[in-house]
Amino acid sequence: MIYLHILGSGKTAAAKANSKGHLFEHLMRALLEHLKMSVTHMNKSESGLEIDIEGVSILGKMKFFAECKAQEGSLNSTDIQKFGFKFMDKKYETPDIRGFLFTLSPLNSKAQEVWDDKLKARHGDQVTCYLQDEIIEFLIQHYKLASPDIIRGQATNRYARNCGDTQILCVEDNNKAASLFWAQLLMSSDGTEPNAVVFYGPTGSFVTERATIERLLSLKHDLATEKLTCPNIEDLPRLDDISPSRTVVRVRMSSDWFDYRFPAAPQFFVGRDLQRTELAEFIQDVRQRKTSSRGIIVSGKSGIGKSSLALKARQELQEAKMVFVPIDSRLCDDVSFLFDSINELLFELRQIPELRDDLESVRVEGLDSLIKTLTDTHEAIDKQGYLAVLFFDQFEKVFEYPEVTKAIRTLYLRVIEKQLAILFGFAWKSDLWSLAEGFPHHERDDIVRESLPLRQLGEFGPEETSEILKQLEVQWEGKLDVQLRRQLITFSRGLPWLLKKVCAHVLEQKSRGVTKNELIETNLKLQDLFEADLAGLDDEERTLLKAIAPLLPTTLRRLSESFEISNIDRSLHRFIDKRILVKITEDVGDSLANVKYDAYSDIFREFLITGTVPIEDAYYFYTSPRGALKFFEKVKERGELSIEQEMEETGKRIASIYNLSRDLRSLDLVNVRNRVFTVTDEVIDLEQDEILSFLQSQLKWNRLVSLTLSELNEKETIPLADIAQLLQDLFPPVQVFKEKTREYYSKTTALWLHYARLAFYNKKDKSLRRVDDEAVFESIVEKGTPSLTGFRFPMCFRNAIIECLEAINGAGGKVSFSQLMEKLSKSHQSVEKVLSDNLNLSFVSRDDKAGMYSLTSLGARFVASSDKTRRQLFRQQCSNIQVFNQFISYVEAAGINGITSRQAARKLVQEMQLEMADATVEKLGAMLANWAEYAEIIARSGRLCFMKKYVPEQMILL
Repeated sequence: MIYLHILGSGKTAAAKANSKGHLFEHLMRALLEHLKMSVTHMNKSESGLEIDIEGVSILGKMKFFAECKAQEGSLNSTDIQKFGFKFMDKKYETPDIRGFLFTLSPLNSKAQEVWDDKLKARHGDQVTCYLQDEIIEFLIQHYKLASPDIIRGQATNRYARNCGDTQILCVEDNNKAASLFWAQLLMSSDGTEPNAVVFYGPTGSFVTERATIERLLSLKHDLATEKLTCPNIEDLPRLDDISPSRTVVRVRMSSDWFDYRFPAAPQFFVGRDLQRTELAEFIQDVRQRKTSSRGIIVSGKSGIGKSSLALKARQELQEAKMVFVPIDSRLCDDVSFLFDSINELLFELRQIPELRDDLESVRVEGLDSLIKTLTDTHEAIDKQGYLAVLFFDQFEKVFEYPEVTKAIRTLYLRVIEKQLAILFGFAWKSDLWSLAEGFPHHERDDIVRESLPLRQLGEFGPEETSEILKQLEVQWEGKLDVQLRRQLITFSRGLPWLLKKVCAHVLEQKSRGVTKNELIETNLKLQDLFEADLAGLDDEERTLLKAIAPLLPTTLRRLSESFEISNIDRSLHRFIDKRILVKITEDVGDSLANVKYDAYSDIFREFLITGTVPIEDAYYFYTSPRGALKFFEKVKERGELSIEQEMEETGKRIASIYNLSRDLRSLDLVNVRNRVFTVTDEVIDLEQDEILSFLQSQLKWNRLVSLTLSELNEKETIPLADIAQLLQDLFPPVQVFKEKTREYYSKTTALWLHYARLAFYNKKDKSLRRVDDEAVFESIVEKGTPSLTGFRFPMCFRNAIIECLEAINGAGGKVSFSQLMEKLSKSHQSVEKVLSDNLNLSFVSRDDKAGMYSLTSLGARFVASSDKTRRQLFRQQCSNIQVFNQFISYVEAAGINGITSRQAARKLVQEMQLEMADATVEKLGAMLANWAEYAEIIARSGRLCFMKKYVPEQMILL
């Protein structure tokens, strides 16, 4: 097949897209003029509508207009509706007008339905849609282009290679006109994929001007890869018989239970029953044609087990005629990564005897024809009842290459359109978010929209943690001490990688003769655990490692070019032996040049670069600060204090002393070695007021404390129950704690914050309150639920707002906060949010002294009114809110083209110079659109928002 590409230019993505659109319009203008059509206007604006091309035929004087689409992906029903709107507007003035739609993208099923039923069936030959194949045919016939057979023949005869994809490239010449070139891909000697591209002029002349070739390569990224030779530049009479080097590898797996460097092999996998069930059900739905989706997304924090789940899924699906190929995306650096991924899938499928013959001739011939490659693959495997899964692990690496992301996204959407028996899988970090220029937000969002996100992977719970610790006991050759077991559980806080790492550390310490008591005494800290990885390295090796870290993942070749060090591979092997680095690829022959190295985890890589662990410590407090700090003063005063002395002087049991000191050791206030306590070097010379500052900084580095303070910053006051919830969320393995136990640890946390003057603990109602002024710390008097006015954004959808008003009305028009919680059956935080909205809409008022919430006269009127009046009142009150009006202004500015609620919310957030996660922006946009739609200001069609005045006209016209 032949493929037409419009190559726009510009410094930004928006500039390139604009250039591409105009260039395609100029090419279609030239084509129309070759077809004896006189163009009178370009990009003409009428009544808020932009007409790309307008003119009249030379023969017959027939008026026409043309819409040109060179966008990525298929056209949808909205695109066709917009064309229909323009056509009907023009037809109103000129009944016999002709409308042409030139598109390089296919129409999806909904778009085709609208075209056939709403336009073609009603207006016949007055509307015509020209797809890519027909546009190319016109160009070949009327634009003096050489036959594609001539181009292929010349390339084959000259280089003795089979041809891959044939492309027509359209670029802008010096006069801003469209200029065409041929690009012919040539296959590697083994026929697996292209490894050369040769360029010809429009009439078939061999292009020799280097500047022209370099410009074409700069505009067409998939032709500018290291794996593609360009004979035009190299002036090669023939091509070497060297196949392209392999750029993908499978996800590697661990060799034992506590090998934390690699994802868990299936035999060492535990838990994730929910996600495995979701995946199995999705596969069943695909087989039974209950879903059109062809993708799954696995997300979670770094080291949470995404890769391990993929390896387990591969094992479990093998028996169900599923071929699951997990690809390590860290090797991605250009579009050849996609070529090799498809070839890896084909290689795996060809290992199945009943598929081998049908797949023997299936080849990767270029980016454009990849959908044909997968369609041919589908035909071979579907008739035998097979499904294939191409799973991209660590896909966040691919996001660094927007052109590759775009290629994968485009191919994935085409697979969905054709409903192939091939599934795509994606695993990426749940905290992945970027506003960096070039980050492929739209491509990522399209993938998310069309995929099934498996339930996000969270920390291990009690059962999974117990299973891992059971395996530790097997290798420990005995039961773990209760204190040591609890210490391991608390320290790892349900993070699989950290649990495996600390278990490996414990086993290693035991092999060195460290006793159980010494392990208990040694307070585990992340920084110390990572520092232990570097033990035994000399200064030169540490310096080299720190220099290498920012380049990871990288190849030996790149490292050799970056550092003038002889035998650098020996240092790398030492780092591998020390479990500091891992090899992503296996050694190939005697050459190590393309072997790729990486740190065993992203967190450890960050530690190597910065020298600090990029995640906070997390622990809960065993004792109240009064007793612990009294013990600290005793140790500080004496210099040394043994466990035996403390037991003799106080009569305490050893377990109580460990609990008492554990909090102090977590805060770096005391050390314990050989059952003797000493004050740490960090605080030994500090004065009392300086110790308070040190304590505050140490507390803030505790994840439990930082989350609690974050909650306080938002709400000013939180009950102990909220801290208990944070405790349970942060330490999933200890969820088996009884309610009283959680309440105890919540109280100790609150007391430590109170003692450090970071918050005020009110013993009467067991709540914690934010303190902004230390001078009045002790004089704070709790005044109940804080005021909820003054918010800037909506917090709830309108249904929740109405439900709250009706609940207050049902209680006689006045309720307390707790009564409203009971009536709505919602959490404290949810009720705060819905009250916040109603306060700002002036539907509710609050009596601070009585702590009661009442309907205002406006709120009472709202509840008693009809739906029509309710909408009018809602519109009236929304108009008083600045962010709402700003949101509406973006929708109005979009006009007939519309805008998604997410895009409008993103504009709003950027204008206010705020930072928000994508998910938060999307929810904000959804709530604003929900309010505006209820207020009858906007209407929505699919994902787009329009001012309501536009929508009825569209519906009438189409």
